[in-house]
Amino acid sequence: ASLLHRHSRQPDDVLARWSYESVFPPGERERVGGYQRARLRGEPAPSFYEAQALRVDGSHISLEVNARQVTWSGMPATQITTHEISERKRAEAALRASEERFRRLIEGSLQGIVIIRDDRPLFVNRAFARIFGYDSPDEVMALPSLRPLLADPAAADAQLARVALTRHDTSSA
Repeated sequence: ASLLHRHSRQPDDVLARWSYESVFPPGERERVGGYQRARLRGEPAPSFYEAQALRVDGSHISLEVNARQVTWSGMPATQITTHEISERKRAEAALRASEERFRRLIEGSLQGIVIIRDDRPLFVNRAFARIFGYDSPDEVMALPSLRPLLADPAAADAQLARVALTRHDTSSA
């Protein structure tokens, strides 16, 4: 639709005026054009990829592109369908930033934090390792079980049972 608004409302005008320069920013023109040229020569080229494109106002948008070689009026051509994914890309970037903030918070915490499954550590922050006298979280992660870190094996069994019960209670809620 944006191509129709860019040049005119007539599809023939769009086809007559379409160019890589009018649709793709400089960094994408060579890559996407290379795919097109390879496809028309019968060489391998991605059929599904993401690309940056230009709106009428010059702003960038993100697209998923699905392209395949077809025959049009007896000549090789490329059929292209696109889907705008700009909002999804913004959401993915926001999620990555949020995960990074959470990771820094957990890893930099002064409190010892550990995530376990079946007595095995899945994640250990630096504070947890220091509390138990290890130089790094990797040393704790290499342990086959966290049971040796607990002074009283009976208390360890009771604590692990409470953790398992709590996990069961929250998962069934």
